[in-house]
Amino acid sequence: MQDLSASLLKQVVLKLLDCYTPSHKEENAKETVEGIAKALGLKLTQTSSHSYYFGEPSSDIAFVSHIDTVEGFIPVTEERGWIYGRGAVDAKGPLTSMLVAASILSKEGIPVCVFALSCEEEDSEGAQELLQSLKLKYAIVGEPTGVDRVVIEYRGSAKIVLTLKGKKEHAASASENLLLNAAQGILNLPPSSYELSLTPVSLECETAWNVTPSEIKIRIGARFSKNYTGDFVKQVLDAFNAPEKRVTVLEKTQPVFVEPTSIVPRTLVRVIQQLGKKPAFAKKHGTSDMNLLAPICTSIAAYGPGDPRLAHTDEERVSVEELLFATKVYAAFAKSLVKPL
Repeated sequence: MQDLSASLLKQVVLKLLDCYTPSHKEENAKETVEGIAKALGLKLTQTSSHSYYFGEPSSDIAFVSHIDTVEGFIPVTEERGWIYGRGAVDAKGPLTSMLVAASILSKEGIPVCVFALSCEEEDSEGAQELLQSLKLKYAIVGEPTGVDRVVIEYRGSAKIVLTLKGKKEHAASASENLLLNAAQGILNLPPSSYELSLTPVSLECETAWNVTPSEIKIRIGARFSKNYTGDFVKQVLDAFNAPEKRVTVLEKTQPVFVEPTSIVPRTLVRVIQQLGKKPAFAKKHGTSDMNLLAPICTSIAAYGPGDPRLAHTDEERVSVEELLFATKVYAAFAKSLVKPL
């Protein structure tokens, strides 16, 4: 395949990983992506959300990934074919393969656009911006799925703030303790399943040594499948005992499911098989920009190199072999759907 080499992929991914871009700091990547775009011969557009578009946004083929990562820089290292760094898995590895594939395709007269969106790990500002400006035809979301898996389902999500209020008392003689009630309530939450998981992520209250708290805020991440028909707000409230309790849902994203027979997942599976692996459809426990973008796409699925179990961990790593294979998949996918200009 023209210009496809391990050396090129390593150069691109190492540059991206060296540039630390946690959510809302995507502007840090400006000089880096300008250099990458120039080296790969791709037109670059920077948007107001600090997303980066490589190629023509109106192209029928859209490779959609994200430039931001979770917090926590990991020193970039290379060892025995593995590349370590924050975002190696989620999602600068997939983004690297998409960029190199787009460069190859552009030289063969096949137009594609790579969307490196901002804030995917937070409020999906880049995807929200894209929703307001474009319709996409055939889209692959560059997330770590493993090179033989095509994801057609993500769970929905909600950010919940539970506020508990009670009586402030002297710690030495308190008749009730709101903090103990909160702890018991956390234990009372329903056990996690694919259908619904309610995960406490933080608790805030007063910190005096001699006074019990009168107000506690608990942040809970909710994930729910397309088959969930319950009321997770009620389930949260029912788990906690307090004189006063209130739930605020800050953000809610609906689940997404794409039929396996839809053109993007179907084509990806065929291409992976042609390249010598045994593909399978998969569903993810998390949420991605695919949830938001599906309504503006004719067809969509997620695919990318990297072990999804390593996402957001301090062990993020991707192999050059995975990057090579995914690049071949992206390029073959586009060639099978779009005729050269």
